[in-house]
Amino acid sequence: MNDAVFDDLTDVYEAMIDWPKRLAHEEPFYRRLFERLGVGSLVDVACGTVLMVRNLLGRLDASAGILGVDVDPAMIGYASTTVDDARIEWHESDAAHLPVEDADIDRVCCHQGLQF
Repeated sequence: MNDAVFDDLTDVYEAMIDWPKRLAHEEPFYRRLFERLGVGSLVDVACGTVLMVRNLLGRLDASAGILGVDVDPAMIGYASTTVDDARIEWHESDAAHLPVEDADIDRVCCHQGLQF
């Protein structure tokens, strides 16, 4: 897969779907899941514009570490401009080569990337 496949879509990605309506259904699931399991560190694989994590930030522990990972540098660049939170680190990487050790991660989520 071409790593820059979404470069032309980065600016319109969030406008392609009715995200407020979709998140109204999905966000409660993720919120309850994270509340039950706890989140000390979270990797958002194929984070894209980091839409889901952006909506959950206020519900995660202040000490939670979040790693946004995407193969597309344009998506990482865009995502990093949409949220200002010291808990988030950004990395250009694919899911098979995460820039962390397994033991350092509590949870992994992949909100939108599996269909691509």
